[in-house]
Amino acid sequence: MIRKERTLVLAIGNVGFDSVSPTILFGDITDLSSFAKRLFEKSDAVSSHLRTRMRDAINTHLADYNSTKTNPEILHAILGEELNKIISGPLLSKDVFQNVLLRPKTIELREELDKKSPDEMEVIQLNRLLLEDAYPLELSRTLDSQPFLERNLSIRAVTKDEALSCFATARALIVAERDGDIAKIKGHFESLLPTAEQHGLALAIFASSTDEDKITSIKTEAMKEKGVGYTVEIYARQKTKEAAEYIARAYVGPFQRVFPKIDPIKLKDPEMEILLRRAFFDCNRIRLEHLLGGKASEGVFTVHAWCDARNVGPRPLPFFIKFGQPDGIEVERQIYQTHAELYIPFNLRPNLDRHRCVRGSKYSALVGNFVEDATPLRETLRQGVGDGVLFALFETSLKAFRVQAFEKYPSKQTTGLDAFVKDRVRGKARPPKIDRSWCETMNDGEEVKEGTKILTLAASYGLKSKPEALEKLLCDTAKDIPHWWGPTHGDLHAGNVMVRRGDSILIDFGSVADGPLTADPATLEVSLVFGTDAEDDAKDFDEWKAFVDSAYACIPCIRPPTPASEPTTFVWLRQAVRELRHILFGCDCHDNEAAIVIAAFLMRFARLPIETFDDPKLADRKLYDLAVSRRAYGLLVAEKLVNSVASLTPPIKK
Repeated sequence: MIRKERTLVLAIGNVGFDSVSPTILFGDITDLSSFAKRLFEKSDAVSSHLRTRMRDAINTHLADYNSTKTNPEILHAILGEELNKIISGPLLSKDVFQNVLLRPKTIELREELDKKSPDEMEVIQLNRLLLEDAYPLELSRTLDSQPFLERNLSIRAVTKDEALSCFATARALIVAERDGDIAKIKGHFESLLPTAEQHGLALAIFASSTDEDKITSIKTEAMKEKGVGYTVEIYARQKTKEAAEYIARAYVGPFQRVFPKIDPIKLKDPEMEILLRRAFFDCNRIRLEHLLGGKASEGVFTVHAWCDARNVGPRPLPFFIKFGQPDGIEVERQIYQTHAELYIPFNLRPNLDRHRCVRGSKYSALVGNFVEDATPLRETLRQGVGDGVLFALFETSLKAFRVQAFEKYPSKQTTGLDAFVKDRVRGKARPPKIDRSWCETMNDGEEVKEGTKILTLAASYGLKSKPEALEKLLCDTAKDIPHWWGPTHGDLHAGNVMVRRGDSILIDFGSVADGPLTADPATLEVSLVFGTDAEDDAKDFDEWKAFVDSAYACIPCIRPPTPASEPTTFVWLRQAVRELRHILFGCDCHDNEAAIVIAAFLMRFARLPIETFDDPKLADRKLYDLAVSRRAYGLLVAEKLVNSVASLTPPIKK
């Protein structure tokens, strides 16, 4: 991959840089009264010299303003025009500034220009610096560009429209308005800065000490109300070195060499398309397909990318891309680095392409290579070609994770299982009270309450407990139960496992966290048994229910079901549960822990969003209703598990 670094820094606002926009802008005269008085009275050598270089008509305007203080805008504009003519050349005389305390950078530039014939911009730059030193209270100072130039950053003063056209190739956007112009800063937060943030630019605002708190409040409000402005840094105007260092170090992604054609697919937010183009900056064409599975399946895609043929070749390469909130994507990226890359074999997981991972305003994108020719776990098991893949999942793919539990602690832990269970039942993003809308889900941004339907259906199957009471009993029962504790995948449902030639390949590491060793196999069992896909048939619900009854008839003990005596619709599911139960007890757990953890994930599963099906069968909602029915029956099984363990006196412990 050939990458070109982004070095262009865009500057917008009424305060310019000394080497970029040293002319006098509207608002650069910060104390008009004092400046007009010094010029009118010719109170010093510089003021006297400037009057000789100005038009005679300026005398009338200065006299009128000093006596009446009226029409300041007119005088401001006239003085700005006159000063710009003066600083345009020739160089101001050294004699005029003999009694002026010059800054080191002014002296350094003057000495440098004494040794050569200065060009037009150098003349303007030095004259502006001299005037700033002569009128430190009356004229605003341009920002020092030297720290940026030392870091190989080029600065370009731009208008708003010019800035928008440069976002794909620029590195940073700097905003600097005159003191007190808070309205303009707020306007930038509403329009320009969010767009720049979508393109990954480093963002900096220069503010005076009197405005810094106000601008910080605007940033806080923008983050809270619109979710934008998180990457904006605010600097005092003399802190150009610190700002330049931040911009030089910021990761903003590669230079956008081409703008790939995206084969039609509906993305739910225009910002996602911007991120997509940024991620595949070196591609001429990309094609997206939904990759089902994972908590954020609507934002996960396989990407077929036609890269620049000069670098790779004409055939497309496979990638995956996952869109999500910036903080969540950053956590998952770090987990890849600290957990997945260290403990999961490289051929049994996607590998991140860090140069393609990009951050925007509301969304970020995680990008990596995609394992071709892999099939979803559920499809593999259903086809009867998944012998051994579950053992491979836990004993090869996740082996380095799971052995840590036995090394991290010398013995089983006796605290923490109840807190883990409580967190899993409720979910971190769920409301703490679950009695009113217990099974709230989200669909296309609209709140859809499935709780009443699921609970009513569960009651018709025989559920007697209210969910909140069942949760309390479950957590109370989980107290003091010994368990092994270590790293877990955290979201090991069937959609997060792919299979290729007997290898189990893990995806989606956004939920990796420490937990009981039983959590991952329990999650996968619940997902396989109680989940629904497009190959399921609502007519088989009674047969499925009979299988579930037999699989959980052993409670309070959790045992592998016996092998199927004859071919049935769910023989593949029976075999999967047999393997998972053997794995479960390879965790050195006892029956009460296994039953409690499975019950917790059954209750959690009932609260998750109903599966979506890209299939014509969904038209009659039969699959949807089947998914609801399976969740409801799962609550009944959870109740049986909890009650059976709670009834043990004393509870079984090891």
